Order: sequence, then structure tokens, then C-alpha cells
Amino acid sequence: MSIRAFRTLLAVHRHGSFRAAADAVNLTPAAVSQQMRHLEDTWNLQLFDRAQRTPKLTETGLSLVDEAFALLSHYDGLPDKLGAQDDMSGELVLGAVPTTLTGLVPLALSRLKIQHPGIRVRIVPGLSNQLLLQLERGQIHAAIVSRPPVLPKTMAFSSIAKEDLVLLVADGTEDRSPHDLLRDNPFIRFNRDAVVGRQIEA
Repeated sequence: MSIRAFRTLLAVHRHGSFRAAADAVNLTPAAVSQQMRHLEDTWNLQLFDRAQRTPKLTETGLSLVDEAFALLSHYDGLPDKLGAQDDMSGELVLGAVPTTLTGLVPLALSRLKIQHPGIRVRIVPGLSNQLLLQLERGQIHAAIVSRPPVLPKTMAFSSIAKEDLVLLVADGTEDRSPHDLLRDNPFIRFNRDAVVGRQIEA
């Protein structure tokens, strides 16, 4: 069993197919398939449902993804743990909603790197609900998200920014309240899978 096989497994999970994972880890699709088959044979587990054209991870496979992520995080952080005992160091996997990637995240990371140069940060973009699920599964360490209506008891939320929701209308639109305009006119809908999208709908 090799560390590389676990990295390949995570790539398959992240990119959704053997072919896309192969590009990400610089292997051929056949080599990715062989590594995954070897994982299954070694532990006598069914990690993939191959009934479809694109193999999908089974529940067992998803459980192994979680374990592989934890294992690789520990493995990759060993040099920093051994070499910098007096400072924060290692890899931080940070989820972030797309709207924070051009302002808030770069500013925060630049300050973090100045204070703790031993930290390596990997950004995982996604919608709030997707990132909360990855956080719950241990696939990321922290996330910058819109606050959900209900927060799992295993998580803590700290407010770091506040933005007002505003309604943009065409020039010349009658001067009425946002509620009246939304009630009487069609509007471009935000993604309903996003926390903010559901707030807008409500």
C-alpha cells in the first residue's frame, strides 16, 4: 500500500472520474484504475460501483476517502511538526465561498503568512453547504462561509464580516420598496443551493 494510491483516491473523489483524476496526479486513466483496483483487492473492499460508465464511490469508498485525507494531512505535516516546535506550522486546508476569493481570503492569508511563515494554505472553493459537509467529514480544517440557519453542534461559527443585501434594478425603475418590486416583477435568481440564495428566496 502506498501513499500515492491514497492521493489518487482523493483525486478521484475530488474530480469525479478516473480520467479527470489521472490529469490531476499525472497518471494515465488505466494506471488510476489499476491503483484503485489494487486498493480494493488488498483489503477485500468494494470502493467503487462500476455498474455505471463512470465508477462512483460506494459508502465504503467515501469512508476510506475520509480516512485517507486524515492520513495524508498527518503525513504531509510531519516535517513541519518536527522542524518548528515553537510556531504554528503545517498545512491548513481552508474552504471558501467564491465571493471571498478576490478580497477577504488573500488579505487574511497575507497577514497569516507574515505571522506564521511555516503554515501552508490550500484553498478549496465551494458553496457554503458543500463546505460545511466537507468540514463535518474532516476533509477540510476550516471554512469561510455564509452563516447557515442551523449549525451542527460539532462546529463553532465566528462572524468576521457583514454585508447588506441590496436590490439592483434597471435605470428608470419606479421608486418603490424592494419588497414591492420583488413581489410584482420577475428577478434573476441566485443559486438556490447557496445559503444566501435561500435567504433571497425567503
